[in-house]
Amino acid sequence: MKWCFIAVLPLLISCSSQNTDMAGHAGQSVADSFRNLIREHPDSMLLKEEWIEYNRQAGDYVRAIEETQNFLSVDSGNARLWQILGTLQYENTDTIAAIQSFENAARIFPAPDYLIALGTLYARKKDSKALRAAALLDQMQSKTTIQSQFIRGLYYRKTGDTQKALQ
Repeated sequence: MKWCFIAVLPLLISCSSQNTDMAGHAGQSVADSFRNLIREHPDSMLLKEEWIEYNRQAGDYVRAIEETQNFLSVDSGNARLWQILGTLQYENTDTIAAIQSFENAARIFPAPDYLIALGTLYARKKDSKALRAAALLDQMQSKTTIQSQFIRGLYYRKTGDTQKALQ
């Protein structure tokens, strides 16, 4: 029965946005439904991610960030939640906080996706840590990757070293 509700949830969300008179009430019902489901299934990352994404798609970055931080207060060792938080912070134009979140994600689990995001943000901020992120990517992949080359090129371009950027 509970899985049936999860399958019907996208339909509920889409229907709630069609009725302008009931939009506030329906939105509250969806929020309550998500909260209840997450309370019943506190280990479900899928539900947490869907709730965060629901808020993100609604343009409510403050709530999406707050909810992600709430989930992290219970599970601070979850690299995926740190990555989600970093993405939300970056999209909400808080690059410094995004870097900190991606650093946490990469510290917990140095996955290539986390290192690519982190290295790119470092490069955009002209931080030499970008080169270390690129080197770590190369070590993980046992070869130089397009992503690590991009990070190096972006860093050198941002720091004004055109020759190295072109290499």
